[in-house]
Amino acid sequence: MNNFSSKIDMHMHSIASDGLSDAKTIVKKAKKLGISIAITDHNAISQSLAASKNKMGVTVIPGIEVTCKEGPHILFYFYSFRDLTNFFEKHIKPNYNKAFTSNLNIGMSDLMQASNKLNGLTIAAHPFSPGLCGSYISFSKNDEFIKNVIAIEGINSSMTDYANEKAILWAKKIKKPLTAGSDAHHTRYIGLAYTTVDPNRNADNILDSIKKGNCTIGGRIMRLHEKLWDSKNIIKTWASSPTYFLSKGIKDIIKSRKLRKLNKC
Repeated sequence: MNNFSSKIDMHMHSIASDGLSDAKTIVKKAKKLGISIAITDHNAISQSLAASKNKMGVTVIPGIEVTCKEGPHILFYFYSFRDLTNFFEKHIKPNYNKAFTSNLNIGMSDLMQASNKLNGLTIAAHPFSPGLCGSYISFSKNDEFIKNVIAIEGINSSMTDYANEKAILWAKKIKKPLTAGSDAHHTRYIGLAYTTVDPNRNADNILDSIKKGNCTIGGRIMRLHEKLWDSKNIIKTWASSPTYFLSKGIKDIIKSRKLRKLNKC
């Protein structure tokens, strides 16, 4: 139980994917800020599991950011780390591709069904992100996605204000609650955006509150110099396999342009 905070940073990354810090360092920063956290690495859970064992009183929500076969990033949260591990071992690990940022060999529908069986929460990460990693252009007219997504990420600190405003408007249109997270890759930006629920809540209560829409969001986006600093490890990852990521980027741009024309967004 975390007895000192009503704020939760629902989206951040560690060394398990493209972040710069390990679970211990992240938990220390969360303790200093007095917030709860979810470490949502790309298609990875090792540091989320490590953070769950902290003795500092920081509440850690089981979570992961998944790149589905269609391209968009989807956040999944669970009521226990056993369920998160189950989801990962059965549906993520067997469908893993070349790199943590690669699209998995499993689509949105199958992922949502698997999460639902474990009573998980599906949340659309940065839906108006450029390219294919935003879910709006791929799934805004998909009835199954709209029905099963629990909430929309309304403030993501790595996005622009414009992208976040569009996400908030979309959530209102489809009548979904909002969450927020920093999407930090460096500990200095953890807590920059946050979801707020009633204080003195454990992980189960936090997820219940989001499901019911009993939550609010707050925070801000990163300034340009902050974004550049936070993206250091992402750039290093791209540089490690330039041909692969360039090819993937071009394909994503072409597909996203076609989808934008169809959706007129």
